[in-house]
Amino acid sequence: MRKLAIVAALASSAIAAPALARDGAWYVSVDGGGLFVEDIHYKLPNAQSARMGNKAGYDVDANVGYDFGPFRVEGEAAYKSSNNGNFTAGGTTAKSHGSTDVLSFMLNGMFDFGGKNDGVSGFIGGGVGVARVALNHYSLGGGSSFANDNDAHFAWQVIAGIRKPVTKMIDFELKYRFFNVNGLNFRTTDMGNMSGRYRSHSVLAGLVFNFGEPKAAQPAPPPMPAPPAPTPPAPPPPEEPVTPPPPAIPGPFLVFFDFDKYNITPEAASILDNVASSYAQTGQARVVVAGYTDTAGPAKYNMGLSQRRADSVKAYLVGKGVPDDALATEAYGKTHLLVQTADGVREPQNRRVEITFGPGSGQ
Repeated sequence: MRKLAIVAALASSAIAAPALARDGAWYVSVDGGGLFVEDIHYKLPNAQSARMGNKAGYDVDANVGYDFGPFRVEGEAAYKSSNNGNFTAGGTTAKSHGSTDVLSFMLNGMFDFGGKNDGVSGFIGGGVGVARVALNHYSLGGGSSFANDNDAHFAWQVIAGIRKPVTKMIDFELKYRFFNVNGLNFRTTDMGNMSGRYRSHSVLAGLVFNFGEPKAAQPAPPPMPAPPAPTPPAPPPPEEPVTPPPPAIPGPFLVFFDFDKYNITPEAASILDNVASSYAQTGQARVVVAGYTDTAGPAKYNMGLSQRRADSVKAYLVGKGVPDDALATEAYGKTHLLVQTADGVREPQNRRVEITFGPGSGQ
């Protein structure tokens, strides 16, 4: 039977498929199943040996553990009970009554293997702890009890099994357990003390309740699409060419003469210097020099005097760099008075030369 249980456990581990327990979670499990106890061999004080056979019994346990990932740790409390079979001592075999019970407290370590949470996973491990083994009313053939004692000692066990999730928080498990306690001593009523060991094999099924499992990390949201590139502004319309305004036409300039004179006075020279400078700046193509007189004297004489005055101004401007061919002279005598007077009046402002630039000059 022992070999059969070991083979079954190894086979169940070998077929373990993906999935594993709940990483980072606490769990509580409850298991129960069949118990198969090996014959218990006892040593008696007179160097004789005895052997107690055992019938099939039951094994139940409860566990509290924490899953670190591939490895988990759990505390276990278990209770085992089986009725006696035949008792053999000194070559005599007799039917025995009574039972053998075991209460154990173990610390187990388990290695899980397989996939993650959505299929069958396997585990294997073991534990150490303390066990209290009780011989309950051992008797032979319906006689009085010859042993009714208990002893506690160090215990160890080996465990293997499989798990399968049945809901989001509950797993079903099937496991095999080999359990061992050595160095046990019991008092009897007529055979002195008996010493021996206890070994059993269990096949258990149970449920595992998981809680406190960390939430799965939420996938990061997809990155927001980049905003469309701003549409470049339309190019400004081509600027209309700006026609520069025509240069301002200087003048007219006025220079005045003494009575019956046409020579250039210092005051007149200063004004004519400005005329020459203005021509150089504007580059006007035509300059008209018009001479005038007042109303004193005959008209024919005055016409000649106004021409001499115009010629005098022209000669001065040519001397200042104004081209000769850019200058035109005109004579108006006593006509076109600047200050209206009666005939024969000496009026200084009428004794003048007017210099005008550009089109329309010489009016």
